Amino acid sequence: MELLRARQQGEAVAVGPGAVGLHASLDKVIATMNTDPVLQAQVADERMQISLLWDEFAEMHFGTINHCLWQASPAECQNQLPAEQRGRQPLLGTCQPGKCRNSVLTRKNAPYWIAEEGDLQDTLRRKRLSPPRRESLEIRLADVQSVTTQFATLEA
Repeated sequence: MELLRARQQGEAVAVGPGAVGLHASLDKVIATMNTDPVLQAQVADERMQISLLWDEFAEMHFGTINHCLWQASPAECQNQLPAEQRGRQPLLGTCQPGKCRNSVLTRKNAPYWIAEEGDLQDTLRRKRLSPPRRESLEIRLADVQSVTTQFATLEA
């Protein structure tokens, strides 16, 4: 409901690979509420709005570091599964939030990403890291920063 209310005010409510899809779906719910005369009479009814959201986002999974719109075909988490096991449900433990087209990130996810960015930067300041460890941390930091820089667009 928070995302719907913010979107009704014209705000961008998410970033990440799936943000365009989330915004389009929220806009679809808003358009339905605004154009259906029966729904206009019930616009104050939060239960009706929740029902419309449930219909539009029946497969959405809310998480700590991101939210998953869950569509099997573009899901990065399915890539390592055998073909016969793909498409049943998201594998949240193998999620790649910065890359998967199902992934959306909201203001509520930002603190976790910002904290990880800080932890990685602190760790990289250590002089006694092996070159392979330093390289893997730098790669992860670049991935995290590709997400954290997007959060600035939500603040604008």
